Amino acid sequence: MQRIITSFGVLSFVTFLIIGCQSKELDYCKMLELDQSHVNMDTTDRAQIEVDRRKRKELIKHNFKKLIEYSKHNRFPEMGKLDVTGIDSCRNWAVFITCYHIGQIEPQLFFEHETIEILTKEIENGNLESNSLFTSFREGFTNHEFCKSEKDLIESTLKTWKIEIEELPKIKYKKCLN
Repeated sequence: MQRIITSFGVLSFVTFLIIGCQSKELDYCKMLELDQSHVNMDTTDRAQIEVDRRKRKELIKHNFKKLIEYSKHNRFPEMGKLDVTGIDSCRNWAVFITCYHIGQIEPQLFFEHETIEILTKEIENGNLESNSLFTSFREGFTNHEFCKSEKDLIESTLKTWKIEIEELPKIKYKKCLN
């Protein structure tokens, strides 16, 4: 009898750990803080500005990867209305600004196969409105060139996500070494 009780206790504990690990909420306020870090107020030290710019880009990419990983196991974090005073303002701003900044620095991350798969599922399930990504794409397509080999993938993905391609800046492509 003691063995059954011990086994049940261990099984309950393991189940609790598995459920707890899968549903762990992201620290959106920390994500937002990291996104806004390494912004130089002193513009006289060009070398430090470049170091900080690289650090900030890495932090933004890390935040984006956390959003995608979280979405894989849970759902895409709801952005809601971008109310800066509400209880969910950290979440709203962290998710929006992370996607926006990825659009500025590395929009091709939206078109990695796993990201496409996860975002497509989230859009189809109603957990993410595709128009929420429009601003990120507008930023990314303004100053970025994608590899020509990605053209079909990018255009079909945007079509699947019902993004109005005609309303975006013209997507620029370049020949890349494979």
